[in-house]
Amino acid sequence: MTLDYYYEFKKIEETRTRIDCSGRTGIYNPLEKRRNVQGKLFIYLSHNTYTKGDTETKADLVLSKGKHISSIYMPKEGALFGFGDMRDTNDTLLFILHDVKIINGALMPGARLEIFVVENGKNQTNLLYNMFCDGLLDDEIKTLRERKIKYS
Repeated sequence: MTLDYYYEFKKIEETRTRIDCSGRTGIYNPLEKRRNVQGKLFIYLSHNTYTKGDTETKADLVLSKGKHISSIYMPKEGALFGFGDMRDTNDTLLFILHDVKIINGALMPGARLEIFVVENGKNQTNLLYNMFCDGLLDDEIKTLRERKIKYS
């Protein structure tokens, strides 16, 4: 299996950019350590306002919670798929974005973000992203979605 973990986040709070974990498979420590003292896992999804001076590629979106978690690159305009990597790891993150619209800095209601983690995949990110977009990981995606533990 190529995909190691699956997380689903939904915008359920009346906040500008917060998305809350609504389900997952397994425990991916780099995300789990971002739980608050009440045990809730949420992160923030917003437009990227920063570009490193030495790079030509600017991320479309970013995930953060106090600190940067991951950039989300979406090579195709208006694509539902994106990729990034988890801060301080060698892991690749693959994203499916559902109804993600940010207007005047606020994430619109109904937004949902699916995150698929490939541990130690950072050196194969382009290959993984292409496989993801071409449907070669669809069976794994389906299996992970079926195994998801839901949160309310």
